Amino acid sequence: MAKGRAKSKTKPKSKPKSLKRAKFWRAFKVTLWVFVILGSILFVTASVLAYQYLEEAKKRIPELPTIMEDLLKTPSTILSDDGEILYSVSAEYRQPVPYEDIPNLIINTTIAAEDERYLDHNGVDWWAVGRVVKEMITGAEQTGGSTITMQMAKQVYNSPEQTLERKFRDMALAIQMERFLTKEQILELYLNYNFYGQRAYGIKAASDVYFGKELSELTLAEAALLARCVRRPSKENPITDPDEAIFNRNVVLGLMKNIAFINEEEYQQAKTEPLKLREDRNETVSGYKDAPYFVDYVLQEIKSINETRVKSGLDPIELSSGGYKVETTINREYQAIAEEEVNLAIDENRSKRVSTGAFVLMDTDGRIRALVGGRDYNEDQYSLTWQGGRQPGSSFKPIVYATALDRGIVSPHGLVDNTKPYYYPRLTEREPLKEVRGGGDDDLVTVSQAIAGSYNRAAARVMEETGPNNVTNTARIAFGFTSRLGAYHSLVLGSSDVTMLEMAQAYSVFQLHGSRVEPYGITKIYGPNGQPIYTGSVKIRRGALSTKTAKNMDLLLRNAAQYGTGHRAARQAHNVRGKTGTTNENKDAWFCGYTDQFVGIMWLSNLVKENGKTTHQRMNNSAEGGK
Repeated sequence: MAKGRAKSKTKPKSKPKSLKRAKFWRAFKVTLWVFVILGSILFVTASVLAYQYLEEAKKRIPELPTIMEDLLKTPSTILSDDGEILYSVSAEYRQPVPYEDIPNLIINTTIAAEDERYLDHNGVDWWAVGRVVKEMITGAEQTGGSTITMQMAKQVYNSPEQTLERKFRDMALAIQMERFLTKEQILELYLNYNFYGQRAYGIKAASDVYFGKELSELTLAEAALLARCVRRPSKENPITDPDEAIFNRNVVLGLMKNIAFINEEEYQQAKTEPLKLREDRNETVSGYKDAPYFVDYVLQEIKSINETRVKSGLDPIELSSGGYKVETTINREYQAIAEEEVNLAIDENRSKRVSTGAFVLMDTDGRIRALVGGRDYNEDQYSLTWQGGRQPGSSFKPIVYATALDRGIVSPHGLVDNTKPYYYPRLTEREPLKEVRGGGDDDLVTVSQAIAGSYNRAAARVMEETGPNNVTNTARIAFGFTSRLGAYHSLVLGSSDVTMLEMAQAYSVFQLHGSRVEPYGITKIYGPNGQPIYTGSVKIRRGALSTKTAKNMDLLLRNAAQYGTGHRAARQAHNVRGKTGTTNENKDAWFCGYTDQFVGIMWLSNLVKENGKTTHQRMNNSAEGGK
C-alpha cells in the first residue's frame, strides 16, 4: 500500500448559469417596473395636463362666434345718395368673404401650402408631429408641424411665443375647434383672418391690394403666391421682396404638383408666369373715394351726433370699428358738375390772380347736393364751406336791407340816400372818420337800384338808420347765423367772417319766402347690426322772417341777378336771384344765389403759399364770384 496519497487539485466551482439568469431577470424586472412606473406617472401627468388643456380650450371655444362675427364685419362706409361709396374706414383693411364665394383654386393652394392632410386630421396632424420629433432627434432642419387649425388657435387665442406649453395649448384648442366648427368654417376663418402684408387682412383684401382682382379672377400663379404670404407677410410679400415671393410661389406650385392638385403642364406654365402687380394699389387703402371735402363735413356731423348720443347715455358711433353705413345727401352728378365748374372758374380767372374756389349747392329741404371745398384736397384740406369763415362783402347787404324792410325803415319801391360823401359814424371822438366809397353819382336811388348796383353809400346809410344791433339780432334769429357778427356799421359791407353754409341757410329765407332751412348732409346711419341708429330730418323754421319782407327781397334779388352785378350768374340758370360780394381789399369774391329748387354759394380767392405759410392776397378788381 502506497504511503500517503497525494491530494488532487480542483478548480473552484463557478456560479450556476441559472443563478446568473435569475439575477439578470431580477434587474430587468426592476428596470421595467421603474420604466412602467415612470411611464405611468408621465402618462397620468400628460393625461391630466391634456385633460386640463382640453377643458380650458373647451371653455374658450364659445368665444369663436363673436370672433368670427367681428372678423367678418365690413368696413364703415359713407355713401352718396345713389349708394356709391365716398369713403370707407376700418381699423384694418379687410374685405370679408364667405366660404361659398371662395374659389376652389384658393382652397387648394392654401391646403397645399400649409396643411396637405387638412381634410383628414382632427386638428392635429400626428404624422407631422412624428416627423418633427424625428427631426429633433436626428438634428435635421425643422419643417414645422402646425396644421391650419393649430395656426388659427395660435392666432385667435394664444401668444406667438415658442414654448412647448404653447404648442400643447395650440393642439388642445385645435382639437376643440374641429369639434365645434366644420372644416369649411375653419378655412373661412383662416382665409379672412390672416395678415398678408401691406395692410391687407384676409385673402380677398390681399387679392385687391396686390393684383387689383376679385378672387375668381386670380391665376394659379397668383393664388399660389398669396397662399405663402401668410408666413412672413411683412418681409416676403411681392412688393417688399418680389424675388422671395416668386420663390415661395414656386414652392407652393411644386407641392400642388406632388399631391396631384395640378399636372406638369399647369405647373410649368404657372412657374414661368411673370409677376404683374396692380399699379394703383395705394388707392385701395385710402379711405377717400370721392367728394373728400364733403366727407370731412359728414365726419364732423357725426362728431356732433355723438355728443348728443353720449349725453343721452348712448354709445358713440365709432366708424373705425367697422360695420357702420352712413347714407348722405350728396348727388354724384351734381358733385361732378360742381367740381368741374369750380376748376373752370379758377382757370378762366387766373389772369385775375384767382387760385382757389369753393361751392355749395343745397336744395329746398336743406340737403347738401354738392360741396367743393377747394381746388385740390391733396394740397389743402381746409374747407371754407364749413370749417371757417371769410368776409362775405356785399353779399351780406340783403340781410341789412331785409332788416330795414321788416322794420319799415325803407320800402321796396322807395328811395335811399346815396349822396357823396358818407362817413361811418364814429364810435369815439378820437376815432378818425372813414369814408364809404362806391355808389355811382346819383344822390337818390331806388332800393332796387341800390341792391342791383351794390351801392355802398346807400347801404351804409340804411345800416345806420336800422342800427347794427338790430341787424345782428335779425341775422342770428331770422337768418340762422352762428358766427360772431360784429355789431359795427361796417358789417353792411360784410366785415365779419361767415361760412358758406351759413350764407346758404340765410339765402334760403328769401327762396322760401320767410322760412329758413338748415343744411344737412346725413340722411341715415345704420349700425353694425344693420339697424338704423340715426335719421337726418328736414329742419325748417317757418316764419323766420315775415313773408311780405321775404317776397319783397326775392323780387329785389331777382333784379340784382338780372340787371345788376349778378347778371353773369343769371345766364347760367333759369330764374336766378342773388347777390355778388367782394371784400374791400379784393381778397374774396362771392356769389350767393338761388333758383326755385336750389341755393348755390360760390367763392373765389387768391390763395398763396409762401415760406410754409398760406395767405389770401389781393385779386384784380375785375374778379367776381358771379362768373
